[in-house]
Amino acid sequence: MKKVCKLLGISLILVVIVSGSLFAAGAEESQAKEEVATIKIWQHLDNPDDPYFYNLIDRFNEQHPNIKAEFELIPWGGAFDLYTTSLVVGDAADVIFYATPTWGSAFWDMGVLEPLDDYIADWDKADLVEDSAWSSSRVSANDPVFGIPVVSLPGVVYYRKDWFKQLNIEVPETKEEFLAAAKKITENIPNAYGFGMRGARGGTGQMLSFILPAVGNKWFDENGNSTFRKPEAIAAAEWYINLHKTARVTPPSAPSDGFAEIMDGFRSGLTGMIVHHIMSANAHVEALGEDKVGIMYIPEVGGNRWVEAGLHHYIIPKASKNKEAAFTFASWMAEPEQAAYYGHYIGSIPVVKGAAEADSYFKESEFAMTSVESTAWAYNPPYIDTLGTFWEQVWPARTQQALLGEITPAQMMNYFADALEGK
Repeated sequence: MKKVCKLLGISLILVVIVSGSLFAAGAEESQAKEEVATIKIWQHLDNPDDPYFYNLIDRFNEQHPNIKAEFELIPWGGAFDLYTTSLVVGDAADVIFYATPTWGSAFWDMGVLEPLDDYIADWDKADLVEDSAWSSSRVSANDPVFGIPVVSLPGVVYYRKDWFKQLNIEVPETKEEFLAAAKKITENIPNAYGFGMRGARGGTGQMLSFILPAVGNKWFDENGNSTFRKPEAIAAAEWYINLHKTARVTPPSAPSDGFAEIMDGFRSGLTGMIVHHIMSANAHVEALGEDKVGIMYIPEVGGNRWVEAGLHHYIIPKASKNKEAAFTFASWMAEPEQAAYYGHYIGSIPVVKGAAEADSYFKESEFAMTSVESTAWAYNPPYIDTLGTFWEQVWPARTQQALLGEITPAQMMNYFADALEGK
């Protein structure tokens, strides 16, 4: 009887221990489940049917079991309005990706973004991001970082390699050599023009690559006045406008040509050179063949170069309930392996050291190498209130007038200066 009781007592103790262990395990499992932070990511994709970005989301979730990233595709056309409205009312996603740095500065001025300096201070890979990218992630040197930079799209020149060989043209280094090459193509290739100028909306950066270097790549002088009034800037602008007006090395449609027109013109054999970035490289090669498509740097102007950077950021709304998890995702995307994988697939250049080691494409492809080297001259416009009006409204209207001969290049530059100065 005593043995039976003793056995029953031991059994009871075991039951209590096992029950307690199961309860503790269940509590730990429940707690672990509760600690999983769900974050929503808003991003546009140029090729939404390609699984590459979805693979990145899956990889992130596998590596971060306490975070669940949920991706929502946002059409580019309506992205700015959606982001602006959602940030203001406080119901935006936890992480937002966008390709225009001026959006980030505008959102920062609205007071709806989380400052990231404290997060960056604790991030052990922050020094892998290029200094130039960090400097373009602040509205001013005294402001906190508003976004995590990942990739950029520095401007380059595509050219018809076969025509250059046929006409014995050396790859231009300066704007003078660029004009000489454009003239030779126009004069010797039937029904073709040397340069596909983007005179309509979206061509601002193209023109500025031939103007800003003339004034040391500075938008304003020490007194806060626009450098576009300087004689050197006006002379550079006149040279650019005359590519169309007097040299006639551009198609007659240049004043109204936008993105589609310059792309179609180059791929159809209408033009011999265009300014764009690496994202269009594959389409050029598919249309013409690799042996016919070359890539070169934006030409020098007075010994300087200025290239539109096209920096891409991730931002975190101040209203996010999971900022730490959101920063974990944004910073993970800016690490070499992910930045290289992402940049390769969308056709952009990582602004992260070590990307070339993570993906040999960036040191083997002629298009990628030239673009990587062009980041040395890649700049973002200043974050000023008047930039949007100048870029999207004043520049297209006044440039078209100058190309059509309705105003002079000097008058055009005066309009630009007035717009930038807020007059």
